[in-house]
Amino acid sequence: MGCGSSKEAANEPIPMEPVRASTARPRTSNRPASKRPPSSQRPSSSKRPSSSSTRPSTGSKRPSSSQRPSSSKRTGSAQGKRTQPKSSYQGQPTIYEDHTLEGNDITQGIIVLCTLIDQHAERFYAAQYSSYVRRTIGEALVNHITVSGSNVSAVLSDLAGKLGSYASDPADDRREDHVEQMCTSADKIQRMVQKHPSNWSFGRFNQGVWFPSVQQDGVVVKDPDCD
Repeated sequence: MGCGSSKEAANEPIPMEPVRASTARPRTSNRPASKRPPSSQRPSSSKRPSSSSTRPSTGSKRPSSSQRPSSSKRTGSAQGKRTQPKSSYQGQPTIYEDHTLEGNDITQGIIVLCTLIDQHAERFYAAQYSSYVRRTIGEALVNHITVSGSNVSAVLSDLAGKLGSYASDPADDRREDHVEQMCTSADKIQRMVQKHPSNWSFGRFNQGVWFPSVQQDGVVVKDPDCD
Protein backbone atom coordinates (compact mmCIF):
# COMPACT_ATOMS: atom_id res chain seq x y z
CA MET A 1 0.00 0.00 0.00
CA GLY A 2 2.74 2.18 0.91
CA CYS A 3 4.52 1.41 -2.32
CA GLY A 4 1.53 2.26 -4.32
CA SER A 5 1.55 5.69 -3.03
CA SER A 6 5.18 6.05 -3.84
CA LYS A 7 4.62 5.05 -7.44
CA GLU A 8 1.97 7.65 -7.84
CA ALA A 9 4.36 10.14 -6.48
CA ALA A 10 7.00 9.05 -8.91
CA ASN A 11 4.74 9.45 -11.88
CA GLU A 12 3.88 13.06 -11.02
CA PRO A 13 5.75 15.71 -13.08
CA ILE A 14 8.44 17.68 -11.29
CA PRO A 15 7.81 21.43 -11.53
CA MET A 16 10.56 23.44 -13.37
CA GLU A 17 11.93 26.68 -12.02
CA PRO A 18 11.66 29.61 -14.39
CA VAL A 19 14.88 30.42 -16.12
CA ARG A 20 16.08 33.94 -15.24
CA ALA A 21 17.62 36.09 -17.91
CA SER A 22 21.28 36.55 -17.37
CA THR A 23 22.32 40.07 -16.52
CA ALA A 24 25.96 39.45 -17.04
CA ARG A 25 27.75 41.95 -19.36
CA PRO A 26 29.08 40.61 -22.64
CA ARG A 27 32.71 39.77 -22.71
CA THR A 28 35.12 42.15 -24.27
CA SER A 29 35.78 39.66 -26.96
CA ASN A 30 32.21 40.11 -28.19
CA ARG A 31 32.41 43.95 -28.31
CA PRO A 32 32.83 45.55 -31.73
CA ALA A 33 36.39 46.47 -32.45
CA SER A 34 37.37 50.16 -32.40
CA LYS A 35 37.12 51.87 -35.76
CA ARG A 36 39.86 54.41 -35.08
CA PRO A 37 42.42 54.51 -37.82
CA PRO A 38 45.79 53.15 -36.96
CA SER A 39 48.54 55.53 -35.99
CA SER A 40 50.18 55.02 -39.37
CA GLN A 41 47.15 56.59 -41.10
CA ARG A 42 46.94 59.68 -38.84
CA PRO A 43 48.31 62.91 -40.28
CA SER A 44 51.72 63.54 -38.87
CA SER A 45 52.60 66.84 -37.21
CA SER A 46 54.95 67.65 -40.07
CA LYS A 47 51.99 68.03 -42.44
CA ARG A 48 50.22 70.60 -40.21
CA PRO A 49 50.71 74.21 -41.22
CA SER A 50 53.25 75.87 -39.01
CA SER A 51 52.03 79.06 -37.41
CA SER A 52 55.52 80.49 -37.43
CA SER A 53 56.03 79.73 -41.13
CA THR A 54 52.73 81.32 -42.25
CA ARG A 55 53.06 84.53 -40.21
CA PRO A 56 54.72 87.41 -42.01
CA SER A 57 58.15 88.15 -40.73
CA THR A 58 58.22 91.66 -39.32
CA GLY A 59 61.93 91.69 -38.76
CA SER A 60 62.76 91.16 -42.40
CA LYS A 61 60.73 94.21 -43.49
CA ARG A 62 62.27 96.68 -41.10
CA PRO A 63 65.02 98.76 -42.65
CA SER A 64 68.42 98.25 -41.19
CA SER A 65 70.18 101.00 -39.32
CA SER A 66 72.34 101.63 -42.38
CA GLN A 67 69.19 102.29 -44.48
CA ARG A 68 67.50 104.62 -41.99
CA PRO A 69 67.94 108.35 -42.61
CA SER A 70 70.49 109.89 -40.33
CA SER A 71 69.63 112.74 -37.99
CA SER A 72 71.52 115.17 -40.18
CA LYS A 73 69.23 114.35 -43.11
CA ARG A 74 66.03 114.69 -41.10
CA THR A 75 66.23 118.32 -40.13
CA GLY A 76 69.53 119.49 -41.53
CA SER A 77 70.40 120.91 -38.13
CA ALA A 78 73.91 119.51 -38.37
CA GLN A 79 74.47 121.57 -41.52
CA GLY A 80 72.97 124.70 -39.99
CA LYS A 81 69.97 124.69 -42.33
CA ARG A 82 67.31 124.62 -39.63
CA THR A 83 65.34 127.85 -39.66
CA GLN A 84 64.21 129.38 -36.40
CA PRO A 85 60.56 130.51 -36.22
CA LYS A 86 60.22 134.23 -36.48
CA SER A 87 58.74 136.02 -33.50
CA SER A 88 55.34 137.55 -34.10
CA TYR A 89 56.17 140.41 -31.76
CA GLN A 90 57.35 143.60 -33.34
CA GLY A 91 58.19 146.74 -31.48
CA GLN A 92 55.38 149.25 -31.70
CA PRO A 93 56.50 152.55 -33.21
CA THR A 94 56.00 155.62 -31.10
CA ILE A 95 53.91 158.53 -32.23
CA TYR A 96 57.09 160.08 -33.58
CA GLU A 97 58.19 157.09 -35.66
CA ASP A 98 56.48 155.75 -38.77
CA HIS A 99 53.28 157.55 -37.89
CA THR A 100 51.47 160.18 -39.91
CA LEU A 101 50.66 162.90 -37.42
CA GLU A 102 47.25 164.50 -37.46
CA GLY A 103 46.31 167.82 -35.96
CA ASN A 104 44.13 166.08 -33.40
CA ASP A 105 47.17 164.22 -32.03
CA ILE A 106 48.78 167.51 -31.03
CA THR A 107 45.56 168.99 -29.69
CA GLN A 108 44.90 165.95 -27.50
CA GLY A 109 48.47 166.04 -26.23
CA ILE A 110 48.05 169.68 -25.13
CA ILE A 111 44.75 168.88 -23.41
CA VAL A 112 46.45 166.10 -21.42
CA LEU A 113 49.27 168.47 -20.49
CA CYS A 114 46.81 171.06 -19.15
CA THR A 115 45.14 168.34 -17.05
CA LEU A 116 48.50 167.43 -15.53
CA ILE A 117 49.21 171.07 -14.67
CA ASP A 118 45.86 171.48 -12.93
CA GLN A 119 46.28 168.24 -10.96
CA HIS A 120 49.78 169.23 -9.88
CA ALA A 121 48.64 172.58 -8.47
CA GLU A 122 45.75 170.99 -6.55
CA ARG A 123 47.69 168.07 -5.13
CA PHE A 124 51.01 169.50 -3.95
CA TYR A 125 50.31 173.14 -3.04
CA ALA A 126 48.00 175.10 -0.81
CA ALA A 127 44.88 176.62 -2.37
CA GLN A 128 46.19 180.21 -2.17
CA TYR A 129 49.14 179.27 -4.39
CA SER A 130 47.26 177.28 -7.04
CA SER A 131 46.86 180.13 -9.55
CA TYR A 132 50.51 181.12 -9.32
CA VAL A 133 51.67 177.50 -9.71
CA ARG A 134 49.48 176.88 -12.78
CA ARG A 135 50.59 180.05 -14.57
CA THR A 136 54.27 179.53 -13.74
CA ILE A 137 54.19 175.98 -15.11
CA GLY A 138 52.13 177.00 -18.16
CA GLU A 139 54.49 179.81 -19.15
CA ALA A 140 57.59 177.59 -18.79
CA LEU A 141 56.14 174.70 -20.81
CA VAL A 142 54.66 176.82 -23.60
CA ASN A 143 58.00 178.55 -23.97
CA HIS A 144 59.67 175.12 -24.24
CA ILE A 145 57.21 173.98 -26.91
CA THR A 146 57.56 177.06 -29.08
CA VAL A 147 61.31 177.66 -28.76
CA SER A 148 63.31 175.27 -30.90
CA GLY A 149 66.31 173.68 -29.19
CA SER A 150 65.02 174.29 -25.67
CA ASN A 151 66.49 171.91 -23.10
CA VAL A 152 63.85 170.04 -21.11
CA SER A 153 66.30 169.40 -18.27
CA ALA A 154 66.80 173.14 -17.86
CA VAL A 155 63.02 173.65 -17.73
CA LEU A 156 62.71 170.97 -15.04
CA SER A 157 65.44 172.55 -12.95
CA ASP A 158 63.89 176.02 -13.31
CA LEU A 159 60.45 174.85 -12.17
CA ALA A 160 61.87 172.95 -9.22
CA GLY A 161 63.60 176.11 -8.00
CA LYS A 162 60.54 178.34 -8.45
CA LEU A 163 57.89 176.07 -6.95
CA GLY A 164 59.74 174.33 -4.14
CA SER A 165 59.11 177.05 -1.56
CA TYR A 166 55.33 176.97 -2.20
CA ALA A 167 54.89 173.20 -1.86
CA SER A 168 52.87 171.80 1.03
CA ASP A 169 55.65 169.24 1.57
CA PRO A 170 58.91 170.27 -0.11
CA ALA A 171 60.46 166.87 0.70
CA ASP A 172 57.74 164.93 -1.13
CA ASP A 173 59.44 163.06 -3.97
CA ARG A 174 56.14 162.55 -5.76
CA ARG A 175 55.95 166.27 -6.47
CA GLU A 176 59.31 166.23 -8.25
CA ASP A 177 58.28 163.13 -10.20
CA HIS A 178 55.10 164.87 -11.31
CA VAL A 179 57.02 167.94 -12.46
CA GLU A 180 59.25 165.68 -14.52
CA GLN A 181 56.16 164.00 -16.05
CA MET A 182 54.81 167.37 -17.17
CA CYS A 183 58.14 168.39 -18.70
CA THR A 184 58.39 165.10 -20.57
CA SER A 185 54.88 165.56 -21.97
CA ALA A 186 55.72 169.10 -23.14
CA ASP A 187 58.90 167.83 -24.80
CA LYS A 188 56.90 165.30 -26.83
CA ILE A 189 54.47 168.00 -27.94
CA GLN A 190 57.42 170.12 -29.09
CA ARG A 191 58.65 167.31 -31.37
CA MET A 192 55.16 166.74 -32.77
CA VAL A 193 54.73 170.43 -33.57
CA GLN A 194 58.08 170.51 -35.35
CA LYS A 195 57.18 167.45 -37.43
CA HIS A 196 53.66 168.50 -38.36
CA PRO A 197 53.27 170.54 -41.58
CA SER A 198 50.78 173.00 -40.07
CA ASN A 199 51.67 176.26 -38.39
CA TRP A 200 51.01 176.04 -34.64
CA SER A 201 50.84 179.07 -32.38
CA PHE A 202 49.73 180.00 -28.85
CA GLY A 203 47.74 182.98 -27.59
CA ARG A 204 48.78 185.46 -24.90
CA PHE A 205 48.84 185.01 -21.16
CA ASN A 206 46.21 187.57 -20.38
CA GLN A 207 44.83 188.31 -16.94
CA GLY A 208 43.67 185.09 -15.25
CA VAL A 209 44.96 182.82 -18.06
CA TRP A 210 47.32 180.08 -16.95
CA PHE A 211 47.42 178.30 -20.35
CA PRO A 212 46.73 180.24 -23.58
CA SER A 213 44.64 179.29 -26.58
CA VAL A 214 46.10 177.11 -29.35
CA GLN A 215 45.80 177.81 -33.10
CA GLN A 216 46.46 175.57 -36.07
CA ASP A 217 47.04 177.58 -39.24
CA GLY A 218 45.32 180.56 -37.58
CA VAL A 219 42.26 178.56 -36.48
CA VAL A 220 41.64 178.15 -32.77
CA VAL A 221 41.61 174.44 -31.90
CA LYS A 222 41.73 174.87 -28.12
CA ASP A 223 40.39 177.63 -25.88
CA PRO A 224 42.52 179.12 -23.11
CA ASP A 225 42.42 177.78 -19.55
CA CYS A 226 41.66 180.39 -16.92
CA ASP A 227 41.37 180.57 -13.13
